[in-house]
Amino acid sequence: MKLIDRLKPEFREKLEEANIYYPNTVNCICDELESKKFVLNLSYECVLNMNMIFRRDNPFFYFIFVSY
Repeated sequence: MKLIDRLKPEFREKLEEANIYYPNTVNCICDELESKKFVLNLSYECVLNMNMIFRRDNPFFYFIFVSY
């Protein structure tokens, strides 16, 4: 399961809203979330961009975690 699928709904909405003002940044975030399965594999640039848009410090907070 990709990170984009595990993104919490409230952060999905914020990405859609931010796409109006920051389309390149949102595109960069979405591309990375579609290609990664684990939060620890995200690039530092992506985490900083997510923090800017979501206004949170911890990238683990953005995702729904499912136990296997």
